[in-house]
Amino acid sequence: MFSETLRRLRHERHLTQYDMAKALNISRVAYTNYELGNREPDFNTMLSIANILNTTVDYLLGSSNNKDKVEYSDTTLAIPYKYEHMIKDIMTLSPESLEDLRKYLELLKIREKAKLTEDEDNKRTKKGNSKL
Repeated sequence: MFSETLRRLRHERHLTQYDMAKALNISRVAYTNYELGNREPDFNTMLSIANILNTTVDYLLGSSNNKDKVEYSDTTLAIPYKYEHMIKDIMTLSPESLEDLRKYLELLKIREKAKLTEDEDNKRTKKGNSKL
């Protein structure tokens, strides 16, 4: 999937494999291996590819249908220092593991929302009982 998307986007941008390799500071052969599906780039190279092709890593990996890159201000992307190692670990995961992580995060969000709702219900119940 990645290799096909990479090739298609490169063609849409009217770039050659040589152009991409030069922009990434790698050999054309190394870049060609990405398009052939023989190798996958590391995360930093993946980010560079996404930037060159004006798209997102999610789109390149097939986890998003939106190929348009969304620009954020620096303040939006500020990540607290204590979470940087987690972000770096996430960036090394395979697409399958990233999908598992996304599902787990959704589960945690649902659980957190349920807990907040339960806490609010308990507060209302206690408040109602204190009026009796």
